Amino acid sequence: MPITGRLNPFLGAIYVCAALCIVAALFLFACREVWSSVDRSWTARNLQAIHFALSAYQNAYGELPPAAIRSKEGKAMHSWRVLILPYLGPDEAAIYRQYRFDEPWNGPNNLHLASQMPEFYEPNARTSQGETETTFVAITDGSSVWRAGVVPRM
Repeated sequence: MPITGRLNPFLGAIYVCAALCIVAALFLFACREVWSSVDRSWTARNLQAIHFALSAYQNAYGELPPAAIRSKEGKAMHSWRVLILPYLGPDEAAIYRQYRFDEPWNGPNNLHLASQMPEFYEPNARTSQGETETTFVAITDGSSVWRAGVVPRM
């Protein structure tokens, strides 16, 4: 069989597919890195807004909000996240004005407001934890700002 210098069409197709796979893998890796950076920026922006709102609450009341407002029976009724809504911005203040403290967070009126959860409480730019879930929580163990018997301050 003489060598003509022409590539077998089947091998050529394999080389093209391999090259496309390598390009696709590099593209996906780059996209992952970009989204990872976007997620970090989104989370940092949200944490900064929450920090400013906590500071504004402390300036207004002389202390940080409690981790939770509890019923007489000790059941958590409302989160610190609700208490800082007025300090996050005008849209969040409007949600706060509609919030009813005479029913639990998952009562009929308040659960309806959960669909308007501020973007500041969403974990990142691409996903949603659901209408009543967030990744921003108050740690209430003995070594945190929100420990039992201590007025929380920054």
